[in-house]
Amino acid sequence: MGNAKLLLMDDSEDTRDLVYSALGSNSSVLWASSVAEAKQNLDRDFHLILLDVELPDGDGFAFYHHLRANVRHRDTPVIFLTGRDSVQDKVRGISMGADDYITKPFSAADLKARVQMRIEKEALRASVVKKEDLHLHLAEQRATWMTAGQTTDLLLTTLEFRLLTLLATHEGETFSRAEILHKVWGEGISLTDRCVDTHIYSLRKKLGKRAAWIHSVYRKGYCFTY
Repeated sequence: MGNAKLLLMDDSEDTRDLVYSALGSNSSVLWASSVAEAKQNLDRDFHLILLDVELPDGDGFAFYHHLRANVRHRDTPVIFLTGRDSVQDKVRGISMGADDYITKPFSAADLKARVQMRIEKEALRASVVKKEDLHLHLAEQRATWMTAGQTTDLLLTTLEFRLLTLLATHEGETFSRAEILHKVWGEGISLTDRCVDTHIYSLRKKLGKRAAWIHSVYRKGYCFTY
């Protein structure tokens, strides 16, 4: 969560202080005590917005719709952080599309954990590993070719994707078959080295003209270079 930029919309100084205490050491928190003040800062990018429902000059639910109509913030994660704790309000907030709904009073540890989880999920969703025309979409566990503006899916199995991701994200590093079994298949799985070779063969076929990117290293294993 390091260097994350957050917008806190809440008119309570006590809430501000608690949020600063929980998140301030790992992120930058901008406090807006009103809708008007928040709108003055919507030309900035934020990793996440903490939004109270009851604001002195507006309604948080209505402001949520304003955010989603803003091109810059239509996909920015939003967590309602509010004293409105009725089931109806919680259902309304989540049904609108909010990423979470936290009621006051709340603990600093709980807030930090939930904010960190949301930021990490968003980072993973947006994360794409690119190797020339090969794109690895980590959140979707999908590999595609990007050629002349056209996207083609490699149609990898889950294991093939995990194997390719392991090698491609450690470019030039050689993994033994035993290491690959451990990192891709997991602990406690009883398989032979031949299983790795079979999946490498299948993966190379799907890579087609890029099959040579996966190198066999004599008596050591496999590595990815291009």
